[in-house]
Amino acid sequence: MKTILFWICEELPLSLWKPENLISCYMRCFRRLIYCAEYACCPHYFIPENNLFGNKIHGKAQKLLLNRLYILNSYGWQCILLSDQISKLYAVPSDSSMETSYSYPKSVQRLLNSDMLILETATNPFKFLIERVIYKVLLGKSSTIKYIYAYYMSIFCGQSDRYVPLGDISCNTSTYKEYNTYISALLLYTRHDATSGWLMLSTFFYKRKQYHTALHNIQYSVLKCTPEKLYYSMQLSDIHNALLNLHVFRNMPIVQLWKFLLVGFICIRKSELQPDELQTVERNRFPPIVYAHFLRFLCHYHLKNSRQCLDSLKELQFTIEGNYFTSGDVFKGISYNILGIGFQLLGYREAARQSFIQSIELFPNEKHNSAFRKLSLLN
Repeated sequence: MKTILFWICEELPLSLWKPENLISCYMRCFRRLIYCAEYACCPHYFIPENNLFGNKIHGKAQKLLLNRLYILNSYGWQCILLSDQISKLYAVPSDSSMETSYSYPKSVQRLLNSDMLILETATNPFKFLIERVIYKVLLGKSSTIKYIYAYYMSIFCGQSDRYVPLGDISCNTSTYKEYNTYISALLLYTRHDATSGWLMLSTFFYKRKQYHTALHNIQYSVLKCTPEKLYYSMQLSDIHNALLNLHVFRNMPIVQLWKFLLVGFICIRKSELQPDELQTVERNRFPPIVYAHFLRFLCHYHLKNSRQCLDSLKELQFTIEGNYFTSGDVFKGISYNILGIGFQLLGYREAARQSFIQSIELFPNEKHNSAFRKLSLLN
């Protein structure tokens, strides 16, 4: 692998070797390793005439090696979780006697199905209760207090109905200070999960017509939506069980774990921060990756980037059809409604109509699904 890395470093431009491209670069090296094993040829980097695989892998040994490499490649980057050098992972339990090794993942599973993750849609009385809880927590002396405090304060900083209308920042000093206050509060909102805070910040820049800055933040958020992440009401896979049994995660407070692994809802009420194009959508909770692609579409729409608009809608459609970070028919129905809005903005009436129909089939609630009304206007 070291030799292959040397060769590929020489082949690829320096601009590709960035942290955000780590996984793709790693997988490129891994696929090259498979190629070298298939042809039993891996030239030494400093002495190219020296074949490191020469007369070393052939026949049954070569088939065995390739079989293992094909299996590892099927896992994608997650194959590193099977490495003894990374961690001493627990084996997948084959009987009930090994069940206890998965007690921590099971507790995470219960939390993923609890109401803890939907506090952002809490009613005012419940918010008041949480404020009292925060006050009591602050009076305690627990070493975990900073995580609990950061979690709840992060959620409150994201309550969009607490924000007041923001004027033109070029008017005066006080308005400029208000602008910085928004930014500070939204940055605090990034502390309770891996994605929703950054998407809320992207929404703020979008509303300020800073579309390029919004696109930069959206890209950062999308890169965080990787397969190992957790989301509301999901079922843990074997890979997730293995991941959560890693020493680094087992010893991590749950609030800190959310910040690394949780992909939370986007919750934007009808307020200063809500995009105008979503004002007609009754539900205010959106799957994060769905919202990210739609917000990216809106930015390109206002920048008049036609090709990027279509690309964003295609990615949004693939995301919905693949159930990517989307749990349940209701959220999938909301997602199709959003997709229909995008097609409607571009003038694709038939595509919009089909999206609204799919939304209604999945979420047949005329009171809370505006796709009914939109579809009637198209017919």
